[in-house]
Amino acid sequence: GLKVLAAEDNAMNRLLLKKVFAKWNNEPIFAENGLEAIEKASSEDFDVILMDLHMPLVDGYDAAKSIRKLADSKKANIHIISLTASVSNDMEEKIKQSGMNDYIYKPFNAKEMYLKLKLISN
Repeated sequence: GLKVLAAEDNAMNRLLLKKVFAKWNNEPIFAENGLEAIEKASSEDFDVILMDLHMPLVDGYDAAKSIRKLADSKKANIHIISLTASVSNDMEEKIKQSGMNDYIYKPFNAKEMYLKLKLISN
């Protein structure tokens, strides 16, 4: 029942997300770069954003920072989950500093993602 914005530039990852969400009777809205993610987050209402860190135009870190600065407090405080291939201590700190709430490793585990999303929906 969540309205999800998935910011992901990789076509294969978008396809995988689409298939996983279809099993949950949910269809995420996709942004193919960070700039598009900021635009969609500021113009539409979402419950959560899945944010790839490495995207063209604006990376996930800067996109999250921009979303946190939106004038609409509901939009600015949206739950943002980073999608990343690896998390070092340094990267985990960067994720927190950019205002993201959590992260999921890629390739992602659908059950882990479902559980994290279920917590948000409660």
